[in-house]
Amino acid sequence: MHPVVADLTTGHLRALDAALPGACLGLYLTGSVAAGDFHPHTSDVDAVVVLSEQPSDPLKLKAIHHSIAGPPAYDVVYVTPADLAGDPGAVTRAPGTLDGQWREGPLRAHVSPVTWAEMARHALPVRECPGLVVDDDHDRLVAFTRRNLEDYWAPLVDRMDVTVAAGEVPAGEASAGESAGAAVTPQEIADTIVWTVLGLPRLHALLVTGHVVSKTAAGQYALEQFPESAELVRRCLRSRAGEDVAFAAGDAAGVVELGRAVLESARVLPDPAPAVPDPDLVARTPEPA
Repeated sequence: MHPVVADLTTGHLRALDAALPGACLGLYLTGSVAAGDFHPHTSDVDAVVVLSEQPSDPLKLKAIHHSIAGPPAYDVVYVTPADLAGDPGAVTRAPGTLDGQWREGPLRAHVSPVTWAEMARHALPVRECPGLVVDDDHDRLVAFTRRNLEDYWAPLVDRMDVTVAAGEVPAGEASAGESAGAAVTPQEIADTIVWTVLGLPRLHALLVTGHVVSKTAAGQYALEQFPESAELVRRCLRSRAGEDVAFAAGDAAGVVELGRAVLESARVLPDPAPAVPDPDLVARTPEPA
């Protein structure tokens, strides 16, 4: 485990045990850390904390996160064993942090069939909850993935296409709350491009393989499935790995082209068979530039 991740989780557990003695049954790392794809300068740390029950006053949990320093952003969701044993869509209380900011929840970005699948398949336990059962429902995961393609990714690509046609600079989701006319920084442009180029193929990979794969694995997958975008994908992989890669607003046209190709292909894919464990597919190292 990377020292940054170890420090975050050790401090978090210490604070939890002090504020709510006996309440924390387990802490599991998901996302890039669990997939073996953590890069300290570009990755968040995602965690699922299993509580015996949700506290009557969630402000006790919120206060804990004021003392947890970043970067990287530490994104945590608090659930119970009963939550994980059932449909994530039925969870009504699941507070936590998103992009390092406290949210009352439930955080649908983390309370989803994808997180449930990660918990069941390859989550990394920091504190293990005895007898934990996770409802990793294959059909639910596939249906959620198809909805995510249409409800989140397709509109994102459409918006980027509009900005490209207008000769404007694409702004990512993180910039949505900025005031009108605010300048978009080169880092925001790069973040938007890398997020889309390595994020969208993850869903296509799931619909083909049944696996929840890392962003790096998704990039490698995109090189194989969408070779016409190989140059852009390779640059995004190098950026994720920590290399200083320059991106410009003009790269957005290539992002839109890849996005359209992934969406069109995904829409006609048959549902995949349930996944067979394959650690090499979940996380693969970037190929040399």
